Amino acid sequence: RGELFSRQDVMAALPADFPLPDDASLRDAGPGARLPYRIEWRTDARTRDVAGLMRTRLDDGSWTIVQSAPADNDPATVELRSARSGSGEPMIAELRIAPSGGGTLLLLEFSPLPASLVPRYEEWLESIGLVVHDVDPAVAERR
Repeated sequence: RGELFSRQDVMAALPADFPLPDDASLRDAGPGARLPYRIEWRTDARTRDVAGLMRTRLDDGSWTIVQSAPADNDPATVELRSARSGSGEPMIAELRIAPSGGGTLLLLEFSPLPASLVPRYEEWLESIGLVVHDVDPAVAERR
Protein backbone atom coordinates (compact mmCIF):
# COMPACT_ATOMS: atom_id res chain seq x y z
CA ARG A 1 0.00 0.00 0.00
CA GLY A 2 2.91 2.37 0.59
CA GLU A 3 3.41 2.91 -3.16
CA LEU A 4 -0.23 3.83 -3.79
CA PHE A 5 0.04 7.44 -2.52
CA SER A 6 3.43 9.06 -2.04
CA ARG A 7 4.13 11.44 0.82
CA GLN A 8 4.03 14.28 -1.73
CA ASP A 9 0.62 13.13 -3.06
CA VAL A 10 -0.86 13.02 0.43
CA MET A 11 0.58 16.35 1.56
CA ALA A 12 -0.68 17.99 -1.65
CA ALA A 13 -4.19 16.63 -0.94
CA LEU A 14 -4.25 18.04 2.62
CA PRO A 15 -6.41 21.17 2.71
CA ALA A 16 -4.37 24.30 3.43
CA ASP A 17 -6.81 25.23 6.20
CA PHE A 18 -6.38 21.99 8.16
CA PRO A 19 -5.24 23.13 11.61
CA LEU A 20 -2.29 21.68 13.50
CA PRO A 21 -0.39 22.50 16.68
CA ASP A 22 2.36 24.99 15.82
CA ASP A 23 5.21 22.66 16.79
CA ALA A 24 3.89 19.47 15.15
CA SER A 25 6.50 17.68 13.06
CA LEU A 26 5.65 15.39 10.16
CA ARG A 27 6.51 11.73 10.78
CA ASP A 28 4.86 9.84 7.94
CA ALA A 29 2.27 10.05 5.16
CA GLY A 30 0.70 7.53 2.80
CA PRO A 31 -2.51 5.59 2.20
CA GLY A 32 -4.95 5.27 5.09
CA ALA A 33 -6.72 2.24 6.51
CA ARG A 34 -10.20 3.81 6.85
CA LEU A 35 -9.98 6.83 4.54
CA PRO A 36 -7.72 7.17 1.48
CA TYR A 37 -5.07 9.52 2.89
CA ARG A 38 -3.06 9.23 6.15
CA ILE A 39 -0.63 11.65 7.82
CA GLU A 40 1.15 11.31 11.17
CA TRP A 41 2.63 14.18 13.16
CA ARG A 42 4.25 14.34 16.59
CA THR A 43 4.44 17.16 19.08
CA ASP A 44 6.04 17.47 22.52
CA ALA A 45 2.85 19.05 23.90
CA ARG A 46 0.65 17.14 26.37
CA THR A 47 -2.11 15.05 24.83
CA ARG A 48 -4.82 16.78 26.87
CA ASP A 49 -3.64 20.20 25.62
CA VAL A 50 -3.40 19.05 22.00
CA ALA A 51 -6.88 17.50 22.16
CA GLY A 52 -8.34 20.76 23.52
CA LEU A 53 -6.58 22.81 20.84
CA MET A 54 -7.72 20.50 18.04
CA ARG A 55 -11.32 20.45 19.31
CA THR A 56 -11.33 24.24 19.08
CA ARG A 57 -9.61 24.49 15.70
CA LEU A 58 -11.66 21.71 14.08
CA ASP A 59 -14.91 23.37 15.12
CA ASP A 60 -14.07 26.93 14.02
CA GLY A 61 -16.77 27.36 11.39
CA SER A 62 -14.81 26.26 8.34
CA TRP A 63 -14.48 22.82 9.93
CA THR A 64 -17.21 21.24 12.09
CA ILE A 65 -16.72 18.41 14.58
CA VAL A 66 -19.33 15.75 13.96
CA GLN A 67 -18.03 13.23 16.52
CA SER A 68 -15.70 13.39 19.51
CA ALA A 69 -14.97 10.51 21.86
CA PRO A 70 -12.24 8.73 23.78
CA ALA A 71 -10.88 5.69 21.95
CA ASP A 72 -12.65 2.44 22.86
CA ASN A 73 -9.47 0.71 23.99
CA ASP A 74 -7.58 3.69 25.47
CA PRO A 75 -9.31 6.48 27.41
CA ALA A 76 -6.18 8.69 27.14
CA THR A 77 -6.60 8.74 23.35
CA VAL A 78 -9.11 11.11 21.74
CA GLU A 79 -10.77 10.51 18.38
CA LEU A 80 -12.33 13.39 16.45
CA ARG A 81 -14.28 13.30 13.23
CA SER A 82 -14.61 16.64 11.48
CA ALA A 83 -16.08 17.78 8.17
CA ARG A 84 -15.52 20.80 5.97
CA SER A 85 -18.35 21.90 3.74
CA GLY A 86 -18.58 25.69 3.76
CA SER A 87 -15.38 26.94 2.18
CA GLY A 88 -13.33 24.95 -0.25
CA GLU A 89 -13.70 21.34 -1.26
CA PRO A 90 -15.96 19.21 0.98
CA MET A 91 -13.77 16.99 3.14
CA ILE A 92 -14.03 14.45 5.97
CA ALA A 93 -11.21 14.04 8.49
CA GLU A 94 -10.69 11.52 11.29
CA LEU A 95 -8.04 12.51 13.80
CA ARG A 96 -6.64 10.28 16.54
CA ILE A 97 -4.72 12.10 19.28
CA ALA A 98 -2.68 9.76 21.48
CA PRO A 99 0.08 9.93 24.09
CA SER A 100 3.48 9.07 22.64
CA GLY A 101 6.76 9.05 24.54
CA GLY A 102 6.19 12.16 26.65
CA GLY A 103 4.42 13.97 23.81
CA THR A 104 1.51 13.42 21.47
CA LEU A 105 0.99 11.57 18.21
CA LEU A 106 -1.61 12.93 15.78
CA LEU A 107 -2.85 10.42 13.22
CA LEU A 108 -5.05 11.95 10.53
CA GLU A 109 -6.99 10.06 7.87
CA PHE A 110 -8.91 12.18 5.39
CA SER A 111 -10.71 12.26 2.09
CA PRO A 112 -12.35 14.76 -0.22
CA LEU A 113 -16.06 14.20 -0.75
CA PRO A 114 -17.10 12.36 -2.74
CA ALA A 115 -14.14 10.03 -2.17
CA SER A 116 -14.20 9.08 -5.84
CA LEU A 117 -12.32 12.37 -6.42
CA VAL A 118 -9.23 10.67 -4.97
CA PRO A 119 -6.89 9.62 -7.81
CA ARG A 120 -6.55 5.81 -7.87
CA TYR A 121 -9.49 5.49 -5.46
CA GLU A 122 -10.47 2.07 -6.81
CA GLU A 123 -6.92 0.80 -6.24
CA TRP A 124 -7.04 2.07 -2.67
CA LEU A 125 -10.35 0.25 -2.11
CA GLU A 126 -8.78 -2.95 -3.41
CA SER A 127 -5.74 -2.45 -1.18
CA ILE A 128 -7.94 -2.48 1.92
CA GLY A 129 -10.05 -5.37 0.67
CA LEU A 130 -13.27 -3.51 -0.10
CA VAL A 131 -13.62 -4.46 -3.76
CA VAL A 132 -14.73 -7.97 -4.63
CA HIS A 133 -13.92 -9.31 -8.08
CA ASP A 134 -15.52 -12.26 -9.85
CA VAL A 135 -18.68 -12.40 -7.77
CA ASP A 136 -20.24 -14.91 -10.18
CA PRO A 137 -19.58 -18.38 -8.60
CA ALA A 138 -19.12 -19.95 -12.04
CA VAL A 139 -16.25 -17.54 -12.76
CA ALA A 140 -14.67 -18.09 -9.33
CA GLU A 141 -14.80 -21.90 -9.74
CA ARG A 142 -12.82 -21.77 -13.01
CA ARG A 143 -9.88 -20.09 -11.30
